[in-house]
Amino acid sequence: MTMQVLASTDDVPGLADLIKRRRELDIDHYDEVWEGVYRVVNTRHVDHQEVLSALTARYYDPARALGCYWTGVNIGLVDVNNRVPDLALVPRDTPRTSPAFFSTALMVVEILSPGEKPGLKLDFYAQWNVNEYLEIDRRKQRVSLLANRGGEWLPIEASEVFELTVADVVALLQELGN
Repeated sequence: MTMQVLASTDDVPGLADLIKRRRELDIDHYDEVWEGVYRVVNTRHVDHQEVLSALTARYYDPARALGCYWTGVNIGLVDVNNRVPDLALVPRDTPRTSPAFFSTALMVVEILSPGEKPGLKLDFYAQWNVNEYLEIDRRKQRVSLLANRGGEWLPIEASEVFELTVADVVALLQELGN
């Protein structure tokens, strides 16, 4: 579940303190700012983490061979406009907009939470020149892989930046079960 804060820190007494406290407690890792709207995001569910671990283990060596790594990242500008994909494939020399924020990724992975709408972050990722978007709905055993073509997202069956296919990810999900 995500809580959206639809006001500025000037408008809501205590909001700046809440954000500061979340940072002090180190529980703001998944919080996002969507064009000025602060979104408090809970820690990833264990089902998400299992899929992320399996993906990372399966694709660790191929990523290293490309000079890349899998990581949880922030993409965008801190406190302005950013998203936190569940996982991203990034080259080691990816430019950063600040020490903890990346300017792009080769591929981002989003695992849908119950009730979450597919593709919510696609426009943002297109603006930040993310090459590919892998979306996983574990409950429905559905996998979508999209390629960014000048801001338009087109479905593909095999990654063009990395040795990953939709069929391989579906098989991985089936191995994990529900």
